[in-house]
Amino acid sequence: MPAVSVREIVLVRAFEEADPKGRLLPLAARKRASKEARAGEGGLEGGELIADRAERLGRILREKFSVLELVQRVAPRATALSPFLCVLAFVFGILLNALGPSKEINVLSFPLLFVIAWNLVVYLVLLVDRLKGTHEVSGWRTPLGSAFAWVSSPERAWRRLTAGFEHEKNVTEALHRFAGNWWNVGRTLHRARIERSFHAASALVALGTVSGMYVRGLALSYELTWESTFLDQAAVQALVSTVLWPADQLLGLGTQLSAAGEGTPAAPWIHLYAMTAIMFVVGPRLLLLWGATRRAKRLEEGFAFDASKDGYYLRLLATDRGQGVHASVHAYSYSPSKLAEEGLQALLLDVFGNRARLEFKGTLGYGTEWGEGGSPSRLEAADCCVLLFNAAQSPEQEVHGHFLEGARAALDQGASGARVLVLIDETRYRARMGSGEDGLRRTQERQRAWARLVKETGFKVAFLELEQATQAEDVEQIREAVQGAHEALVS
Repeated sequence: MPAVSVREIVLVRAFEEADPKGRLLPLAARKRASKEARAGEGGLEGGELIADRAERLGRILREKFSVLELVQRVAPRATALSPFLCVLAFVFGILLNALGPSKEINVLSFPLLFVIAWNLVVYLVLLVDRLKGTHEVSGWRTPLGSAFAWVSSPERAWRRLTAGFEHEKNVTEALHRFAGNWWNVGRTLHRARIERSFHAASALVALGTVSGMYVRGLALSYELTWESTFLDQAAVQALVSTVLWPADQLLGLGTQLSAAGEGTPAAPWIHLYAMTAIMFVVGPRLLLLWGATRRAKRLEEGFAFDASKDGYYLRLLATDRGQGVHASVHAYSYSPSKLAEEGLQALLLDVFGNRARLEFKGTLGYGTEWGEGGSPSRLEAADCCVLLFNAAQSPEQEVHGHFLEGARAALDQGASGARVLVLIDETRYRARMGSGEDGLRRTQERQRAWARLVKETGFKVAFLELEQATQAEDVEQIREAVQGAHEALVS
């Protein structure tokens, strides 16, 4: 979908997560937007439904908070600073050339020599970056990269722009959350924009340097010389001949140096360096600029959006999913409270979909083996067997581990599509341990012990506080813990 739609989704999500009680964005408005999006023409679903819902809620937010209108107006203007940056790069290139009042050019301190060397290093870094597959924004966390990031993607700086416009704490939190989330979600687009500005500015630095040489050379007569403490004429000649060889093949002007201290007319050398700059800097940079521009435009028009793994989107799409899915919950040697059962039910419906059928089978006695005492003996297709344990119990290989081994065997022998979900309820254990440093340490030790036991049976495990308010992260954790037979959890 278009990048602007994804950005709107991220904005609405930031407000919903920063305002769970609906003070800024009323809960009724959220439900109404979801209902209207589903009832729209064409029967929207998946990402399109989420985008339509976000557009409706985005209008409400902009009508309610003027700061969002300000952000919307300022963003295009901030992006337009990129041409201004390019002008600065061109002027810097003009000022960089070494044609001074002495009317002599030292071939070893020639600015274009360093400009070319710098660009060759950049090309090598980009090539290694591509080969390693690390084409991420993290590689641009430098002062120069940050400057280009601000110009090319001003959303990054919105948190500074909006600070102080709204006194409501939740609004500031939502805007900060949006700035960070959009930077992460749109990192490929941001990098393309950064590269576009970076390549354009680099090409203009070289063009500015060449232009400065020719403009000043029209009014004054310069001579070429060289001086070096460590290099003799043969070494300098070899260096210059190597650097200027491609340009000399085109222009045929020669690259023979005079003896140290003896000047030669600089005009042919200016032509050679200008051609070298075009071949090694301007040309490649223009090609890279073209590629970055195409990539940015392609991302702006068709941004990749995957709603199948994120807990926030899974919860929004829960109403449309779950048809034909049956989940049975078996608590092992543990009777969850009514509040914990309600929390687990909400989480499972978010993961599987509201159309799924959930059954709470009750509590299995301590020491019960798989297939005994009410536990299932086999697993059917489209079934999910939820095994709920209490973190307050120490994991025992002879008891809990043996039971999970039976579940593993049943899963391997069961029908395709069957799944087993292992959950650990930490509500009571955390309450008993407290929130202090010692309690946190002991809770982490207990988590590691359970994780080791569950891992030995080939399952993944999710640790939850079922009596607390559910979060999108909880949904993602459960989704990742579900084991399937080559079948995606979300259709």
